[in-house]
Amino acid sequence: MDKLYIPYGVKIENEIISDFGRKEMKHFVVGLVLSAVFALLIYFITDNPLAVIACGVVGAAGSFQASKRGAYSQSVVDIVISMISFYRSQQNFEYVFKMIGK
Repeated sequence: MDKLYIPYGVKIENEIISDFGRKEMKHFVVGLVLSAVFALLIYFITDNPLAVIACGVVGAAGSFQASKRGAYSQSVVDIVISMISFYRSQQNFEYVFKMIGK
């Protein structure tokens, strides 16, 4: 009798680092650009370079953590996108009760 071989842990796409592929890199770059824009806004408002550096570092680290895939092969960004598309696809049907025969 032949045995079925099911590979475990095979990655579908090439990864730059562990659990971080091209799609995650795009999410990371978008987050990095947004944090840089936010850091520039903070610089123009406060004129404090330490606040800009802190905002840039926190934004970059947060963007990396949100983009990196977790234990279930989904990143935080993927989960949020899935939740938004799920809630958009839901339909509300209002129930109208009508009494018949009285």
